[in-house]
Amino acid sequence: MPERPKSPDKRNRPKFVSVFEEISPDDLEREAREYIVRHGKFKSIVKKERGIEMPNLSLEEAKQHVLDSRRRVAEDHARIAKLKKDAREVDRRDRDAERKFMARPDESFTLEEYEEAKKIGFHGGLSENDNSPNNYSDAPYAQNAREYFRIEKALKKRGVIPATEDELLSYELDDLYPNAASKSIVEYKGKKYQMQYYPVSKSLTGKTVYAWRHYWQRVSEA
Repeated sequence: MPERPKSPDKRNRPKFVSVFEEISPDDLEREAREYIVRHGKFKSIVKKERGIEMPNLSLEEAKQHVLDSRRRVAEDHARIAKLKKDAREVDRRDRDAERKFMARPDESFTLEEYEEAKKIGFHGGLSENDNSPNNYSDAPYAQNAREYFRIEKALKKRGVIPATEDELLSYELDDLYPNAASKSIVEYKGKKYQMQYYPVSKSLTGKTVYAWRHYWQRVSEA
């Protein structure tokens, strides 16, 4: 029994390979004849409803239409791929910048940064149902919320702005348990505390949360 030919390795092919270059002569003729049939139906409708006699479509003209259509699809795919790649690169740069910001030492944050972050705010102005292509502008608000509370925490720990006893206790527990997960319970000076989260940045409707903040809550003894 003859060996079955192996299928081409798709892993080394571009993600959006041009469909224009891949079509075989037989497939091209088949698609062209299918297009001629569709064109004939459309021609009949136009003649019936508007009384306009459209010219017949030759096989070569139909082939050219198929090639042009496939070329446009390939170009659209390539354009979409580039847009996605650019968006991923922007996201990566933003994440790197935010990581560096969050890792800054407490002493580096200033009151001017705190006031500037407070002016921007935390909540976006768009609804989840907004179909605008710019319906991603809530991301800066979420990032600003995280940065704002990072600055606030640093300034309160240093005594630059007033802090409550509960806040200072939470900051101390954060330093002791930096990797604690939500609902974690820890013991500190003979008392137990549980980490709780609450939203600080939401969409206009309040259905989507963009950023969260946590605090440590005293666990009552049974």
